[in-house]
This record gives sequence, C-alpha cells and structure tokens, in this order.
Amino acid sequence: MSVRVFFKSFVLCVLAFLTFCMFGCQNQIAVNRFRNKVINAIDSRCEVEQSCRINMRDVTDFEWDKMVIYCEGVFAEDLNEALGIEYRNEAVFASGIVFMNNGEIVLEDSVKCDPEGLASFGYFVATRIDSRCAVFYPQNAILSGSKSQQKNYVRYVLWVR
Repeated sequence: MSVRVFFKSFVLCVLAFLTFCMFGCQNQIAVNRFRNKVINAIDSRCEVEQSCRINMRDVTDFEWDKMVIYCEGVFAEDLNEALGIEYRNEAVFASGIVFMNNGEIVLEDSVKCDPEGLASFGYFVATRIDSRCAVFYPQNAILSGSKSQQKNYVRYVLWVR
C-alpha cells in the first residue's frame, strides 16, 4: 500500500469519526436541553411528592407531530407500531420518549432501567400496562410530572396516567 493511499484512508476514517462524534454530540445537547426544560417546568409547577400537568408543547423547541413515551418492558412490536417505523434502539431495558416529525425521529431520549430507582430522571407509563407505551400528538400531549426528594438528590419523572 502506498503512502498516498494510506493517507487518504486515514483522512477518510478521521472525517467519518468526527462526523459521527458531531452528530452524537448535537443529539446529546438537544436531549439535555429538552430534559432541562422538563425539569424547569416540573420545578415551577409541582410541589415535592405532588404531580402536575406538563404540556409537551411548552417544553419542546422543535417541530414534531407525534410523541411516543414508553417504559421498561415494552415489546419491540408495540413500540414499532406506535412509532410507525422499525425502531432500532433496544428499549426493553429502558424507559424513554421519542418525538417524530413527518415519519422521522427528531429527538429521542432513553433512560436505562435502574432496579434500585436511583436515576435522577425517568419516564413512566402507569396505566397502559398491556403495551407499556403511549402515543400523543401536539394537541393532546399533556403528561404528568413529579419530583421526589431522595437522600442526596431530587428525582424527576415524566409520566402517563
């Protein structure tokens, strides 16, 4: 292999890696911004150990036409059906939320299952035990938020009754 071919291959690999990192970082920034808006809304509307209503249009700063919230134990078939696409992430051991626009995912967030309940943020579907996920649209996307004081931190949960 010539030095020129090696150099071109090296440059392409570096560019691919940087592109991957850039998109990954942008998604994490968007997720953090979304979580912070949810936490701020819960802080301003909820008393500790009390629930409050959170209109998802108030905490999103991007276009979306469908939202799916799911919790641990969701079956892939149920999640795929709710989203209308084949979801590529492993959701069975996580809870999360997916926002879509025109059939494309615009923001997704998931929280790994924490059997001890120590996560500081989470999603929960309380009443739809049969599918463990729920679909909402901008006009009806009003969820419940709550916060609870733990030993060393406050735990925030966005949930469906």
